[in-house]
Amino acid sequence: MPSRMCKPTIKFTLELEENNKLPFLDVMISKNTEINSNFQTNVYRKKTNTNRYLNFNSNHHLSIKKGVIKSLYDRAKLVSSNVNFFNQEKDHIKNILKENAYPINLVDKAFLQIENQSHNNNQQRQNPVANMTIPYIPGISEKLKKLGNNFNIRTAFKTNNTLRSILTHTKPINKEQNEKNCIYQIPCQCGKHYIGETSRPLDVRIKEHKNYVRNYQVDRSNLAQHVWDNHHQINWKEASIIQKRTEFWKEKIKRKCIHPIEW
Repeated sequence: MPSRMCKPTIKFTLELEENNKLPFLDVMISKNTEINSNFQTNVYRKKTNTNRYLNFNSNHHLSIKKGVIKSLYDRAKLVSSNVNFFNQEKDHIKNILKENAYPINLVDKAFLQIENQSHNNNQQRQNPVANMTIPYIPGISEKLKKLGNNFNIRTAFKTNNTLRSILTHTKPINKEQNEKNCIYQIPCQCGKHYIGETSRPLDVRIKEHKNYVRNYQVDRSNLAQHVWDNHHQINWKEASIIQKRTEFWKEKIKRKCIHPIEW
């Protein structure tokens, strides 16, 4: 199997140790010069970190906001190699959560609950009889969750209107690619076109071709074979319909007429 196509956008960086410290992901690893071959760890944040988390005033259930507190606390406890680092990180968490409108008394209470949670770990929880996911509506969803708890039903909340849902559907839609029963062409950067036919929506067939190219399934697609042999780029967005297929045998004849422009 040939090597993968080289992507010029992929770049590697090398980070060197400075002042006996070296960051790795969200962990700062430092050498303890007093004790040979001993390392210390604490939480590391990049210089570009903005300390922005889910704002307390956002339209989310309180359990989600408590989850933000717990995740930061758990990371501090997991990464900090000693009590001093841990206490420093807890103070830092309080400050950044305060900047995100979290009440300090809520943060302190959440910290206390997490610390005391280990005493309750021995109590076995009853498995829920069912799970329920509902949209979060302040004042109503909490009542439904409480009602579900009475019947041992686990309730989760979801938000339909998010920034992601708004921004991910702004690209122009090629409505032609939703058509079924057609003969289509897919252009390559070299000027050639792949010609095919499908009884399913064209966008479904295009996704299959993309998977064949991505997974080096050249035995299943001449298009994939062309891409891997020549290291070409396919213009998927410009895929178009040559002819809608009405009577199968007539379209077979038409396809034979245009066959010479295939590769």
